[in-house]
Amino acid sequence: LAIEESPDGVVGKAYLEFWDEVRREVRAEPGSTPRLLHLGVKWSDRRPGHFEVAQYHCHPLLSARDVMRGMAGVYEGDVSVRACPLAQAELRKGLRQEPPAALLYEEVSEAGNPRRSWDVNLYKTGLVVREAASELEAIGRHFEVDATALSEALAPLQGRRLGLLSGGIDGRGQEFVSVYGELQALPPEA
Repeated sequence: LAIEESPDGVVGKAYLEFWDEVRREVRAEPGSTPRLLHLGVKWSDRRPGHFEVAQYHCHPLLSARDVMRGMAGVYEGDVSVRACPLAQAELRKGLRQEPPAALLYEEVSEAGNPRRSWDVNLYKTGLVVREAASELEAIGRHFEVDATALSEALAPLQGRRLGLLSGGIDGRGQEFVSVYGELQALPPEA
């Protein structure tokens, strides 16, 4: 559950996760059949009674090549898209760090708007901000983010791992890329 301020007013978000069920299904019947992993609901105080539901479908057991194809396929041949190759470069950098890393890949859609997006979990690649700086800067330039502001924002995070890379077409029909990462180091996995 999250509450955040945005240009659309105060926005509430709630997510349901079906990780345990998906993991059981994939173990019982391995394959890349898409499975509902998350269900997200968003609403704004400026539109009482209105909400949007996003479905996050996990595509398990894909190779890195198939993940790259999936990312590109979300754009359905839209030649105006320029950020996908930049995001793919970020993913390739992570895979050079840890080539056999298992990638969690999802595709996201929302009924009633043009949103089509993808999410790739980068945690298992071990990629940290300082190693991905040139790719992050290229994404920033593409979206006309002030270079100084980006550099200042990333400076204290240089040793932190990148977590989730997402992108696609948002609910307003605009191209986007989001990069999430650690604010503090996660404990090592057992």
